[in-house]
Amino acid sequence: MSELSLFFKRFLKNPKQLGTVAPISKKLAHKASLCIPHPSKAKVVDFGAGTGPEIQAFLNMGVKASNIVAIELDPELAHHLKQKYPDIRVIQGDASQAGSLIPKEWRGHVDVVFSAIPFAYLPQEMREKITEAAFSILHQKGRFLHLTYSLWSPLENYKKDLMVSLWANFPPAFIWRYFPKSNEVEYKRAA
Repeated sequence: MSELSLFFKRFLKNPKQLGTVAPISKKLAHKASLCIPHPSKAKVVDFGAGTGPEIQAFLNMGVKASNIVAIELDPELAHHLKQKYPDIRVIQGDASQAGSLIPKEWRGHVDVVFSAIPFAYLPQEMREKITEAAFSILHQKGRFLHLTYSLWSPLENYKKDLMVSLWANFPPAFIWRYFPKSNEVEYKRAA
């Protein structure tokens, strides 16, 4: 089955879980990879990896396969990722539990958490739970990046920067960087 067919099959089964009518485009995945500082050394955790176009972009940018962990809720998509990317660690599970899912030695040492989870379809409480899970595994200067297809940020209670605006994408896409609530000083330094 082609990736596009797999994506649409999963979309028809649960459209809100995928949150978009098309997989992440190559151009958007490339833009996401440009947000990773020092890719050859970066540890990256991908929340909601789907069919994995951003993973390929991360690899193309120089992130080592051994430094990527993909967390995917959908069992069929997780299986696809394991087949397509045998050298990365793929975990079928809930990103809000990332702290207990990723390798113990990674906790507090992750450079980037990239999320494509469709926050627009989740209650605010679940959005915050996933966001706090991301911050719990990042090191102090790590980046939590979230892809959304809405111009408005899906997280209200966090300091944020719009990193990518890709109007030519279908649908138009935006990548936000969020900062922990408790770290106002770090936000000011990074801004």
